[in-house]
Amino acid sequence: MYSTKWVILLIIAFLGICFSPLIYNVSAPGFELEMPELDEPEGDHCIEDADWMEPNHMDLLLEMRTQTIRDPGGRFYESKTYPGEVYEGTTYQCFECHTSKTDFCDTCHEYNGVSPYCWHCHNTPEVLEEYNR
Repeated sequence: MYSTKWVILLIIAFLGICFSPLIYNVSAPGFELEMPELDEPEGDHCIEDADWMEPNHMDLLLEMRTQTIRDPGGRFYESKTYPGEVYEGTTYQCFECHTSKTDFCDTCHEYNGVSPYCWHCHNTPEVLEEYNR
């Protein structure tokens, strides 16, 4: 009833279509993006350790935001990496060392394809400089 050669041919074609992305990835040359070069901050160290800040800075900013909004005296953040050091819980604290949003924040966020919503409300050093002219 079935023609064996057509069934085998269709199975091979089906497997070829299913595995074509894998075959292409194995045979294509590697694609590698280079990490963008960021401006070096001006301070001695960040609020927390730099290795921790890179992946977790948004969590820190959200924690600072929650403390500032919900706790009347919560405008301050005590460092976990550097015990005894207390920082003001605002974006201005960040911009004391990271002097340019464009050269620091935007470069990394564009590389990673994220659009933080912080700047819908908060000012940056560039905006304040333009405003104060």
